[in-house]
Amino acid sequence: MNGNANGTRQLARMEMEFKGQSYKFTLNPEVYELKISNKLNLQYTKVGAFIDAYGEGIKELSIIGTTGFKGNKKDANEGYNKFVEFKKLIERSINDIKFGEEVKEFLKFYNHTDGEAYVCVPIRMGISRNVNQPLLYKYDLSLYAIRRVGDPTPKADIQVIGNPLGTPSTKNE
Repeated sequence: MNGNANGTRQLARMEMEFKGQSYKFTLNPEVYELKISNKLNLQYTKVGAFIDAYGEGIKELSIIGTTGFKGNKKDANEGYNKFVEFKKLIERSINDIKFGEEVKEFLKFYNHTDGEAYVCVPIRMGISRNVNQPLLYKYDLSLYAIRRVGDPTPKADIQVIGNPLGTPSTKNE
């Protein structure tokens, strides 16, 4: 069953969560794009092409939208406040990643509309304002969806995000 409104049930909102802090979209993203890749290695030879195929790779998730300009709270700053809340959550998840350390806490993205949820690593967040729509705060967020929420975490010797060995100490000679 999908979460789209059909007259008998309300629309399901999308949501993000990081370290217990949740952000629920007042307006679902205008664009939701999930790219499912295949891990392939193509090798050309004299007799043709040889392809090593390893199965599904890391998914890429992109959401584009706006936080609106005024919610049902009749607060003229509601869209701006939701934008600041959203931006802080994304920045917090990015800034939590420390150089040379293994990443252990991940951003979670919940698409309640389609019944999907992913453990994610942010790639980038774009922020835009437009003179033709001066009251709207637009975002463009790209994420790596490394696994579904609830799936077991891969063993550290199979998949590691970040650097579990730490930063090597170096010195000039």
